[in-house]
Amino acid sequence: MSTAYFTRAVITQSARIDLACQALAGPGGDQRADAVHDLRLALRALRTVLLFFRGSETADTLRRHLARSYRLSREARELEVALDGLALLQMRHPLALNVDLAWARALQCERSSLLVRLQPDLVSALALLLPFLAGADALLDKRRLRKLARMQAKYLWQKVQGKLRRALKSGKRTHWHAARLAIKRYRSWGVQFAPLLNRRTRKRVKVLSFVQGLLGELNDWGALVQRLQAEEALAKAWRRIIVQRERRLQKVLCRYIRRQVWGVMQAK
Repeated sequence: MSTAYFTRAVITQSARIDLACQALAGPGGDQRADAVHDLRLALRALRTVLLFFRGSETADTLRRHLARSYRLSREARELEVALDGLALLQMRHPLALNVDLAWARALQCERSSLLVRLQPDLVSALALLLPFLAGADALLDKRRLRKLARMQAKYLWQKVQGKLRRALKSGKRTHWHAARLAIKRYRSWGVQFAPLLNRRTRKRVKVLSFVQGLLGELNDWGALVQRLQAEEALAKAWRRIIVQRERRLQKVLCRYIRRQVWGVMQAK
């Protein structure tokens, strides 16, 4: 993998951030439903690429700005996920309570203010980006690219193993959530830098794809339960439907991890 790959990756993800911001700035109904999600993906991917420039003060500053932007966008994304979950629930179980209308308004307000809140950090990051790219190639230690990629993959894999074992043992929602985040980081790294990694790591990334999908769905239903609990008019049956769905997902997760993932986890 040439060093040009890293500079191209920085440019590509920066362009994605710009496109997502344009979508978020669109008036009312013109806003893309997945604009916040796209923005978060691009922010996370750009931060990942910049890890290879550790030691550069500019790269570290860029990562801090991007991290703050990512945190600020969390609430809008959670509202999107909750709306999607409620829409699915209502299709299967017609409900009398129109809580989705209130959430839709909340999401609209959140999106409207998102760019205002993100602007200082995004403007600061993009202002640093062009000067940074001009000298980015010289910042990469070409001899250590593969070693750095594999060291980080090993570190992230150890995190995945620990979080999954804890979640399997406890079955708690918070521990499954922590496992999901660990897998997301590992898979993001593995997909983005696959040419620098060995076959074993690429196999782990592939096996964990299904687990990440299930964990994402489990997390979405859990978040929906928490939000719906604040609605006094919510019938207990609604919560029961969602909790039952969560339990079924946990059973599928545990079975798949023990049958398909455990051997991969044990491999050295």
